[in-house]
Amino acid sequence: MAISGAVTTKRENAPLRHLVLCPSMSLHVMANQENAFTDKIGMNPYRRTGGIRTRLSQEINRLLSGCLPGEVEKQHDNGTTPVFSIVIPSLNQGRFLERSILSVINQGYPRTELIIIDGGSSDSTLDVIRRYQGHISSWVSEPDRGQSNALNKGFSMATGDIYGWLNSDDLYLPETFSRVARIFARHPEIQVVYGHWCAIDEQDLVTDVTYCLPPRSPRFHYENLNAYNQSMFWRRGAHRRLGGFDERLHRIMDNDMIIRLLLNEGPSRFYRLEEFLGAFRVYPGQKTNAVYIDEVQRAEERLLEEKFGFARRNSLRGMYYRLSYRLLQLRCWMHVGGPAYVLEKIEQGYKRRKGFF
Repeated sequence: MAISGAVTTKRENAPLRHLVLCPSMSLHVMANQENAFTDKIGMNPYRRTGGIRTRLSQEINRLLSGCLPGEVEKQHDNGTTPVFSIVIPSLNQGRFLERSILSVINQGYPRTELIIIDGGSSDSTLDVIRRYQGHISSWVSEPDRGQSNALNKGFSMATGDIYGWLNSDDLYLPETFSRVARIFARHPEIQVVYGHWCAIDEQDLVTDVTYCLPPRSPRFHYENLNAYNQSMFWRRGAHRRLGGFDERLHRIMDNDMIIRLLLNEGPSRFYRLEEFLGAFRVYPGQKTNAVYIDEVQRAEERLLEEKFGFARRNSLRGMYYRLSYRLLQLRCWMHVGGPAYVLEKIEQGYKRRKGFF
């Protein structure tokens, strides 16, 4: 039996007059409150990633607790403000879903369409959804055929101008919507805006940062700009050309989406924003293994190789393309993070793929 709900009034496009405090979370007590929001993390990347992690953790804490400066609350709809349509697929993520919702509604952005597609959760998910129903445009809770199917359901309901996909355990960072909207407004030719992202733990503390790469045409299945869905937004027209999510995929539908966007729109219509836009949560038992590649993911990678006609991993051409990509990564990582950051990312990548390629 499906359970659903929708807000049908104009409330969904009205300016948010206040930020919402998460009643179920224990707030982290942060020292140096005065350093908070005036330091723009992405515009001048720090070479000491430890400092970035601390500052991003502070900003996430303020976003979720509703303790952001007044400038965030003063965003108003001037009649031409684009609508963000954000789809959150969920299944038994009640303990994190509330924070994902708050990272959307506490953006203070005046026109947001939030759509939640739940796969029939048996935990506290429905309680969380009902608690924030006044901020949710549409939601449904029913069994589905997996995450890709849930995403297709959600985006079929979307009516906005700019699309985004946020998993129910991940977060957007402060001011993400306003920053992305400015880029789209200034560059009408741009179809996709993406940026840096960070990893967080169960307590919302930043444990790692990742700088995205410049756009280029993909040549193999995990050449994904070092960016993922929580730090990427695209126009409605680009989504129509995308043609939906491949429901054969249950792990790497984000790689498939990025590859198809690159092939459809071309790298010149991508904009790399030098800001941290999203947070990917890493915790025991999660669906996406952040430590190593398992056989389920490798099977889906082989599917993408066949789907796009990419060179096999162990072929000479495949190894050449991967080496080219690794060199691009190293050059970018050295520029933004220095030698320590490069060594850290090499170690992570080697452990995850059990090799350099």
